[in-house]
Amino acid sequence: MTVQLQGVTVLNNPAPFTEELKFQITFDCIEPGVKEELEWKLVYVGSADNSSNDQELDSILVGPVRVGKNRFTFTAPPPDPSKIPTSDLLDVTVILLTCLYRDQEFIRIGYYVHNEYQEDTSDAIKPEKIMRNILADKPRVTRFNIKWDDEDKENEIQQMNGTAANKMEQNNGDNEVVDDADDVDDIEDEEDDEEEEDDDDDEEEEDIEEDIEEDLGETEETDNMQQLKNHSNHGQTGTDTNDDDEDIDMQ
Repeated sequence: MTVQLQGVTVLNNPAPFTEELKFQITFDCIEPGVKEELEWKLVYVGSADNSSNDQELDSILVGPVRVGKNRFTFTAPPPDPSKIPTSDLLDVTVILLTCLYRDQEFIRIGYYVHNEYQEDTSDAIKPEKIMRNILADKPRVTRFNIKWDDEDKENEIQQMNGTAANKMEQNNGDNEVVDDADDVDDIEDEEDDEEEEDDDDDEEEEDIEEDIEEDLGETEETDNMQQLKNHSNHGQTGTDTNDDDEDIDMQ
């Protein structure tokens, strides 16, 4: 919390109901300080049963606020008795001292107030004869978390960092998609290469088969020719009857 309350002193207490209220307020402003003014308000609770009877006695702006200890006196007029139900003019009620920064309430100090009539109450109550006693030694202090100037900057920085991180994640995701696409292309190229190698192997096998068929064909022709030669030689051996060569007339 940038502004920390150090103490509140209730002045001119006890006092007649119609006199103004005075509070001496001390607070510390911590680095880096505040850029705007602090708004202090004093509210008198006219009736515990109906908040419409509450009266804002006064509000003041304090600033510029310097870093360090600050002290000032808050003076407010008394409540308007005509706006308070007659049954609630006496006995116990509450006064609320609050402080806001940029319309955000960050602290509230509540005091019980005892209003006592100085004369017999059988007659009409006269506000000037009511004695007001604020129970200053028993305040109820409530603090609220708000956004100060430095917290706004931190939130902006966090938002900027978060946006940058999201963009980086998106870019990384896009890169991964591109990498996956490259991998698919590589796999397809490898498959195409394998298909081409298979086609080359098939062509080589066909060439080998054709060579084998040609060799077999040549071998068969050679065997047939050899058989013919052997058959021819066989016939010549049967017809030769003389050692010398002779011309044979073919008729």
